[in-house]
Amino acid sequence: MLPNEEAETKGAEGVPGAVDLYRMIGLNDREIQIIKTAKKKRQYYYKSILGRRLFELGLGNLALSFVAISSKEDLTEVKKLINEDKQNWPFKWLEMRGVHYEKYLEKT
Repeated sequence: MLPNEEAETKGAEGVPGAVDLYRMIGLNDREIQIIKTAKKKRQYYYKSILGRRLFELGLGNLALSFVAISSKEDLTEVKKLINEDKQNWPFKWLEMRGVHYEKYLEKT
């Protein structure tokens, strides 16, 4: 499950809130608190018959620069870069984000 700052929000009569929905799928108060305090775009909560765990995918800054963006501003900037240079936009994006992609390249 994804982090949710509003995980403990109660609903009104006939309209369930986040906490009500989490309880419907079997989460307890501690698990709901974990979801509420988990770091966005970094931590995820897993629960199954096999167990439960808060985990991170372990993505570095390079990967996060592409998979963890969702703000309108970021998406607008990416579209602008693509329109300006379809082939090299990823390098310009990484530079704007302060990611030095050269260190990820293999040295020959």
